[in-house]
Amino acid sequence: MDLSFANLLEWTKLTVRNPRLAFELVKSAKLPLEVSILMIVLAGVVSAVAAGAHYIMIGSPDIILPISETQGLQMERAGPIAQGLIAVLSGIGGSFALFWVGQRMGGQGDLADIFGVTAVLQMVVTALFVVVYLTDIILPIFAFGLLLVAFYVALRGLGHAVNVGHDFNSLGRSAWVAVIATVVLFMALVFGASILGLTPQGTIVPLPIGNEL
Repeated sequence: MDLSFANLLEWTKLTVRNPRLAFELVKSAKLPLEVSILMIVLAGVVSAVAAGAHYIMIGSPDIILPISETQGLQMERAGPIAQGLIAVLSGIGGSFALFWVGQRMGGQGDLADIFGVTAVLQMVVTALFVVVYLTDIILPIFAFGLLLVAFYVALRGLGHAVNVGHDFNSLGRSAWVAVIATVVLFMALVFGASILGLTPQGTIVPLPIGNEL
């Protein structure tokens, strides 16, 4: 099967309705590894553009984590370029982690298989988050509901992507692979950020009484 816009559109619709069938079609298409990596990079670029448009239209407030009744830890949100870079690195690193962990848990998928299904999943999830960004700008009252739908599609899709990619035929084992791979990826990103001095910096700020964050 040749990769085309029609294929991507069909896979996107199936990922929402029937993710197992979607990833079986993706796997049978035998996407070259470099094409899958390019798709992940493209999804990261789209994420950066969407985040930038969202920031220009309504801004991006800092994150404030309460640490007591009167104090909170204020951290600046990552900018659009940083968000796009994180999306690319996590997409590529996450795909490799799913392959590495899955292989050690009896998975049969090769690197190209795993990158193929995860690349399509990342493009689908990116498209959903673009819709969430647009909704937050136009009809913000519906944005949170769509965000929950996007998370549901992402988690459900990840389980089926690993299941099909590694020929597990067990969503339970697929879930364990996804959890372990996520932990491995998180630790690798934290370690890499620490080495490069990119860890987020926070500032202690006073919280108004009764303020809910």
